Order: sequence, then structure tokens, then C-alpha cells
Amino acid sequence: MAVRVDDALVSRLASLANLELSLDEARALTRDLGRIVEYVAILEQADVEGVEPLASVRAERERRRADVPLPSLDRSLALREAPREADGGFRVPPFVDEG
Repeated sequence: MAVRVDDALVSRLASLANLELSLDEARALTRDLGRIVEYVAILEQADVEGVEPLASVRAERERRRADVPLPSLDRSLALREAPREADGGFRVPPFVDEG
């Protein structure tokens, strides 16, 4: 199914993402999303029969270190430079408007 990226789709996406776009921003986003959809359509034509899916393109080339737990920073040392502290942790102002 081909997806058509037009002003209506971009307006709907902006609404869902709670974004306010200027006319220029909406036009640029329409153009950019259209190019992305076109490129994905090209990729869908690739013959991948018999090709195993990858978790990472680097997985076979890259060795990763073992995940070894290390001691954490002492709480008093971490809180020493905190501008505010509460209940043994950093006190930060609320940042989510729930109104």
C-alpha cells in the first residue's frame, strides 16, 4: 500500500505530536517525509530471500566488553554539589505541565 504524504497527513501527524508548524515548516516536512517514503518503497524492492535478519550491522565485526557491575558513586559525594537535595536524592523542579 503506497502512502501519500500530503498536507493533510502532515497536519494530522503534527496534531498527534502536539506540534505547531509554520507553513514553511509544514511544506518542508511534507517534502522530507515524501522523500523518506519514496526511499522505503525502493528498499522494499530489494531481494532479501535467504538473508538472515540482523540485530546490528556491526554485530559480527564488533566484540563487546562483558557487562560487569561496578561500584556506584557514593551518595554523599554525589549530593555534595547538588543545588537542592530532598529525601536523600536530588531535588528538581517539576517539568511536566499536567494542566
